[in-house]
Amino acid sequence: MAPLTGDPAAPTDRPRVEDAVHSPEDIAARLRLPPPTQEQAEVVTAPLTPRLVLAGAGSGKTATMADRVVWLVANGLVRPDEVLGVTFTRKAAGELAERINGRVDALLRSGLEIPGFDGEPEDLGRASVSTYHSYAGALVRDHGLRIGVEPEARLLGDADAHRLMGAVVRSHPVVADALGVAPSRLITQALRLAGDMAEHLVTADEVRGFLARLAEQGSALPLPPRAKTPSKEIQEFLTGLADRALMADLVARYDEVKREQDVMDFGDLLRHAARIAVEVPAAGEQERARFPVVLLDEFQDTSHAQMRIFAGLFGPRGPEDDAPGLGHCVTAVGDPHQSIYGFRGASAGQLFAFPHAFPRLETGPGGAPRRVNADVSHLTIAWRNEEAILAVANAVAAPLNAHAAAAGGTP
Repeated sequence: MAPLTGDPAAPTDRPRVEDAVHSPEDIAARLRLPPPTQEQAEVVTAPLTPRLVLAGAGSGKTATMADRVVWLVANGLVRPDEVLGVTFTRKAAGELAERINGRVDALLRSGLEIPGFDGEPEDLGRASVSTYHSYAGALVRDHGLRIGVEPEARLLGDADAHRLMGAVVRSHPVVADALGVAPSRLITQALRLAGDMAEHLVTADEVRGFLARLAEQGSALPLPPRAKTPSKEIQEFLTGLADRALMADLVARYDEVKREQDVMDFGDLLRHAARIAVEVPAAGEQERARFPVVLLDEFQDTSHAQMRIFAGLFGPRGPEDDAPGLGHCVTAVGDPHQSIYGFRGASAGQLFAFPHAFPRLETGPGGAPRRVNADVSHLTIAWRNEEAILAVANAVAAPLNAHAAAAGGTP
């Protein structure tokens, strides 16, 4: 079985998607599974190009992702060991890996003939499924030296990070006194700011500069009628900005201490991985060759840094990518109504940014290649609840959906 490639000019003896000989319905029958819905079948048999799948709660997204891999394997389009799945928790990663590899195993036991493959089942390997943080850690271990980061640096746990920030706070008593908060609270707030900065890929200097501009704008606001000083609200706003700038100073010192002690926290892991994805072309080349098919689960909970990692590795890298038909086979699955990690920089907006960040390419007017947004599919049938419960849920959500639509969002 020849390597799968996104380059239409590269030689390959694999079938094309349009030449698939095994349908999703045939495979489901062979595996004694329910046949896919029309929406699920669209995702399962989609071209090997970027795609966003908006999937509601209980719509069978995990099963559909597994069926997608099984269909690709059954038709000789990919080997299981060429598939990367990424999700948030170790539990979810284990479940996704079990679902994908279990169904592939069942497919191989069924005796189905895979086009272009005449080896032993174990030769096909296993799909790789990881958490977002574990995948970032692997990138840093493999390529950290390319950006001047020691890949064997010790990773701090929450308790270690708290102790280290505590030492930083105690070494800056003036900051603690100026902010007027208990040291324990200050440590927690400083660590939260450090995490936010890492998730958004901003430095302490950038934070301080942004706060200074805000303070300048606030100070320039007109005074209330017959007032000689700014209102209480404006004064509190300006004080809050000054406090935040002092917190940024603590984070800057915290980063210095981590470098001095050759340690990193989870925020550093994401920041370094994002740099590698953007600044080290060899990393992208290696990952694209290793994983022709990528599945990104729970994408509504990704942060800006995580988007940068995967767009840097698997998105278009430059003019050399502008050839018709290109666009790595990355499928992101998520539900904007289930975004739960806003406290750490995640946003459902990342979900809707996917089609632009992972464009596919087609032939435009005059034969010139042009980038167009990735395709979007929907899984709208919920299997988890009875119709009466869904009717109540839709009635409760209707005002929210109407508000989102009026504001230009996606209900």
